[in-house]
Amino acid sequence: MPTAYTDLLNKALDNLATALTAISPAIPIVTDPRNIQGACAFINAPTFSTPLMKNKRIQLSFPIQLIVPGPFNLDAQRKLLNMTAQLLAANVAITEGRPTSIEIGGALYPCYEVIVNMEASSL
Repeated sequence: MPTAYTDLLNKALDNLATALTAISPAIPIVTDPRNIQGACAFINAPTFSTPLMKNKRIQLSFPIQLIVPGPFNLDAQRKLLNMTAQLLAANVAITEGRPTSIEIGGALYPCYEVIVNMEASSL
């Protein structure tokens, strides 16, 4: 049975995953790299800063890799752009995006990485 983490950072991860599961048509949302599958959105570990240096309010930047199976071709590019547009229409603060690739089991897959910024607070 997985551990239920209730700390500030894990709550932020759970909140982001919950917000993304509302996307329609659905994109499988993955938070554990062991569960990456074709055509999914993988929420990776965030970077964070504490602008007030009191550790009660933090700003997080989550990299999300949108992954599709298959070769790097126009079909993959269009699917990635469509998935990106779906994320842009969701209620999350995407600040940037870039095409890239991700290695899964020794194979490279087309990927689009977007950065989602959010704030978490223990106040």
